[in-house]
Amino acid sequence: MLTIKFQDNLHFPGHKDIHIQYEEIHLDHWIDSYYLILDQHMLPQIESFEKAKMVQKHILKNWQLMVENMTNGDSIILPYELSDEYIGVLYVYQIDNFLEISRGSTQKYQGYSFIPSLSKYLEFELSDLRLGSFKDTVLKNDFIGVLRNLQSTL
Repeated sequence: MLTIKFQDNLHFPGHKDIHIQYEEIHLDHWIDSYYLILDQHMLPQIESFEKAKMVQKHILKNWQLMVENMTNGDSIILPYELSDEYIGVLYVYQIDNFLEISRGSTQKYQGYSFIPSLSKYLEFELSDLRLGSFKDTVLKNDFIGVLRNLQSTL
């Protein structure tokens, strides 16, 4: 299941300091907090590692609300990696009380082209994504529980 852990990178602040893992879909990356730190919606005057954690908690809350509002046949995109060239995403599709989750990426947006804490407002089409071949199927309520837990442990 999905885990997100922060580890301050004192040698290169803002880079390779968030570990995101979701074994079932072969996701195991160190990603950058850089664009979370630069977020201009939440505390725009502050740029710090602690701010990145606050922005990530806000993003997870947005994800939770989006998943809770899904109904059978709905799909959503959850951006998790912000890069200069692309955005890494989780693609979530609801089938009855289950979610089918896969990972992918898009070059429709880049890390600098939007405000992370407002990411729930991004418009995506399935054709905008390059999806991986690995999928996980979980109960919707279990995934919501994971998102709640991540918010409380960051």
